[in-house]
Amino acid sequence: QLTPANVNTNTFGQLFSCGVDGFLYAQPLVMTNVIIPAKGLHDVVYVATENDSVFAFDADSNQGPNANPLWQTSFLNPAAGVTTVPSSVTGSSDITPTIGITATPVIDPATGTLYVEVKTQEISNSVTVYVHRLHALDITTGLERTNFNSPVVIQCTNYPGAGSGDNDGANPPHVLWNPLRLHDRPALALLNGAVYLSFASHGDNTPYHGWLFAYNATNLSRQPSVYNATPNGGEGGFWDGGGGPSVDAQGNMYLQTGNGTFDQITNITASNNYSMSLIKFATTNGIMMVDFFAPSNAVTLSGEDQDLGASAPIILPDSAGSAAHPHLVVGGGKTSPIYLVDRDNMGRWKAGDDNQIVQQFNGGPGGDRDITPAFFNNTLYIIDANSRIGAYTITNALFNTTPVETPDGYDNKGGVTACISANGSSNAIAWAIYNAGGETPTAPCILRAYNATNLTQELYTSAQLPSRDSAGDAVKFTAPAIVNGKVYVGAQYTLTVYGLGSFLPTPAIQPDGGYFTNQVTISFSDAAAGASFYYTLDGTTPTINSTIYTAPFTLSSSATVQVIATAGGAVSGVASADFINSAALGGGLGLVGAYYSNQLATFVPPPTLVRTDAVINFNWNGAAPDPSISPTNFSVSWTGCVQPQYSETYTFYTLSDAGARLWINGQLLINAWSNQPPTTWSATIPMLAQQIYNIQMDYYYGNTGDAVAQLSWSSPSTPFAIVPQTQLYPFSNPPPVVVMTSPTNGAALTAAASLTLAADAA
Repeated sequence: QLTPANVNTNTFGQLFSCGVDGFLYAQPLVMTNVIIPAKGLHDVVYVATENDSVFAFDADSNQGPNANPLWQTSFLNPAAGVTTVPSSVTGSSDITPTIGITATPVIDPATGTLYVEVKTQEISNSVTVYVHRLHALDITTGLERTNFNSPVVIQCTNYPGAGSGDNDGANPPHVLWNPLRLHDRPALALLNGAVYLSFASHGDNTPYHGWLFAYNATNLSRQPSVYNATPNGGEGGFWDGGGGPSVDAQGNMYLQTGNGTFDQITNITASNNYSMSLIKFATTNGIMMVDFFAPSNAVTLSGEDQDLGASAPIILPDSAGSAAHPHLVVGGGKTSPIYLVDRDNMGRWKAGDDNQIVQQFNGGPGGDRDITPAFFNNTLYIIDANSRIGAYTITNALFNTTPVETPDGYDNKGGVTACISANGSSNAIAWAIYNAGGETPTAPCILRAYNATNLTQELYTSAQLPSRDSAGDAVKFTAPAIVNGKVYVGAQYTLTVYGLGSFLPTPAIQPDGGYFTNQVTISFSDAAAGASFYYTLDGTTPTINSTIYTAPFTLSSSATVQVIATAGGAVSGVASADFINSAALGGGLGLVGAYYSNQLATFVPPPTLVRTDAVINFNWNGAAPDPSISPTNFSVSWTGCVQPQYSETYTFYTLSDAGARLWINGQLLINAWSNQPPTTWSATIPMLAQQIYNIQMDYYYGNTGDAVAQLSWSSPSTPFAIVPQTQLYPFSNPPPVVVMTSPTNGAALTAAASLTLAADAA
């Protein structure tokens, strides 16, 4: 249905969006013709969130009875101590603010079962533990398939090996399964009645190993088959940049490992360590490693953090091969080389060079190309040396190393996996999600489309009409799903659905925002005759279930006005305008900073220095905050109040290169109290406009970097920014109690106070 002729802003755009309770790293999955009990027949899109939920939405509409999820399953039970995993405990900010479901689930259409891996933080006998479970859900209800013995706790207690820092010390020793450190990032796979899950870590924080599990799909409690990539070493994780295992026609499975221990040998034994390797597994009788390829400089690459396993390998069809090499697999990681390997003889490892494989060429930029390639019509689509998507054709098992490129560039840290939609070999379109900010926590998620037979022709980008087509803020290494003429894009707290339709012009808001005193009158207009308007004032995206506009209305408090127009079933883009009551502008002076010299995270009174800091936005570059403070070991506690301008959910961000903690009204939101490189942590809290909230941020520096400390915020109506001085006050609420001793000898004591009032003449 989607062709290069109709994928443009006139006939293609956002159809609707669905709000969810967490970030969407997993790719959306679609099943057609699903009978939902009491709700009838639906095409269904399934999404899994980092808040440990799975949602089922109607895949074609969010109107009327489809305005709400068809079902939602949550794996949390806070009353029983079962919650998501705070990103701070993992020592990594790759996924924030919480970690739950990251790997793309897999659906068995024969049994109508969705398999999903869930990570939780739990309290067991007053001890905090971390648990991974494999769940089998009925796709019609979201309920556990208890007849499959679902769920099952993922663990391994008897894998032989003496991995450094991660074994039980027994004789013979066993490698330990570390549920806190391990992370299931690659997509799940379903093959011949078994579900496969593969693991690496959070941000390369040790100790961890690359683990691969296979569970019986209809009896999860049956003893799984297990493989460990580094049983007598360390690391070697399966990352795959959001991709997953690749399977050939013979049922062999292929995965790549990342940094870690590699033994530089050519034989295959269960005790060897295979980091930085492209590995072939037989699956007919459990998991069995049968062949591999590792670059000749694997050990050097590992030491330079150049994970081969940062992306997934893909199987090429026999049409791409030659008589000598009919069966091919392509692999590559963060480094520029792309490796074309014969699946029947993968070459293993060779000292000095890699000429034992079919072809090696420099197709990528190096750095962090953590993505998975696509292959269509004898063409490989992958980030090239110019950080663009490059199309490399292949003939007789040999790639043409001069690609056709997209006009757009892609930041390495943003990552991109191209996805191809087509009708046979015609009307091919290459789709990609661009994360405009890379590591920035609030950066636009942009959907792009190119003519797959000529990547120089960009067909569409959601950035052309952001008010209509924006997908919200992006996450890293995600892929769209293209099904039945629609494109499904996951981002932060939102699933956005794109497709063909009739689109109205975006309505106008009069006035178009700004400051006002007392009150302001708002009206809407549109070029389309007979259009209806639906609007919101709370920062949420309007739908036809929002407030309908009947006449101009007045605002007396700050708000973000958002409106859509509808006519004849067509829906416009979203118009948005910020209105701020001038009384809402704070008169803050900043926060009180208590500085402690030569103290590393101790805060033993009295402080060395007390001063008012206008904002928390420091990079001392190794210098002291003040001549009285040690430049190498010091700590700071900032206290006071913060005043939001909108009644919305705010996200607070701390950036620090050592320890940081943040409390709002006594609630600990961020607890990243450990040595770390400059890392951003975030947490959310609902707040009321103009209310005063106590705030405290603690920070320590231990001579490990540049001494960076920042406090930022954002909300639906507040762009990501340093919390401004105007909204920070150097007092607590209520003010601290002052205790005065009794006067002596009849002496009189005098106390003074100041009070600031804002009057509303209306």
